[in-house]
Amino acid sequence: MNLYRTLGNNPISSLDPSGLFWYPGKYLIQLRREYYRGLELDRQINERRARQGLPLLEPPPHWTSVAAAEIGDGLRIGLQANVNAAATATRSLVTLGLWAEPWEVWTVADEDRPYYEGGFLAARVGWELLPTYGVGKLTQVPGQVGRWGRYALSWDTAQNTVQVGRGGYDIYENGLNWANGLQVGTGLLGLGGNYTTWRRLPRNLPNVPWSYGPLPSNYLGATDKFGNITIRPGLSGQALIDTVRHESVHRFFSPRYGPLRELRADIGMLGYERSHFLRYLEEALAQTYATRSLLQGLRHPLNGAYKLSVWRVILEGGGYGIIVGGITYGAYTLSHFILNR
Repeated sequence: MNLYRTLGNNPISSLDPSGLFWYPGKYLIQLRREYYRGLELDRQINERRARQGLPLLEPPPHWTSVAAAEIGDGLRIGLQANVNAAATATRSLVTLGLWAEPWEVWTVADEDRPYYEGGFLAARVGWELLPTYGVGKLTQVPGQVGRWGRYALSWDTAQNTVQVGRGGYDIYENGLNWANGLQVGTGLLGLGGNYTTWRRLPRNLPNVPWSYGPLPSNYLGATDKFGNITIRPGLSGQALIDTVRHESVHRFFSPRYGPLRELRADIGMLGYERSHFLRYLEEALAQTYATRSLLQGLRHPLNGAYKLSVWRVILEGGGYGIIVGGITYGAYTLSHFILNR
């Protein structure tokens, strides 16, 4: 513990307000008490020095000037933290999260840094959530403004995702530090806000072709291997919207045009029918998009209608993870070998 930190490491010409009182009122009371106690001690010392013929001590600065200086320094450091946090958040947003490291447009002195870092952390969180909140409000406005708000939501979500990815990679490469930990933390907070905003968006009928047609009794909708959507006759309202939204995800993964369309469609259907993990993943994505609820999306494929085995899903998912991880690590090792030759 540095007992003289509040004195600027100069206990001779400064007063010690104890450093134990965080509450401003208590701090000022203690400062005033120490000031007058110091005056009494100085008077006693000066009496002795006068009898010895030594030069007298100079009177200390008034306690109000010390308090004003301390408060002024605190306000300046707080303003520095907010200016730099706003600049960092703006640069990260504009560069889509590719440049999210802390940016000091207002240089911070070394002696101020222990106090600055906590303020910057709090300000960075605030400036990260502010645009997320603003984008959320824009998406609720009807008409063109709301449409631009949804575009901004997509951009902000992508920015936060890239920021988390870059920060996580930096942690993997260089270990956890203040900068990359802040990147990941603020990015995750932003993604949480983006998800909340996304869930509150009105669920509209997507602009995809579909038609009513005969289906099995337990089907609300179906999509064939070429992406053609069929909806159960009589379905309407929010149930219709959610069903078309669900089936539009299956349509997205279906080959609707291009070379070898038949072969690509058969391979896609084979993967869907044979792999429990791929079937679970596609149905979970479809239901999450349909309802805008991640929890409902994760639960939906396990309702028994898709004949999925939880253990098959886990084992296949682990196998895919090992394969993808092995390929990624191999490519990473090969690139390092080539670059360092």
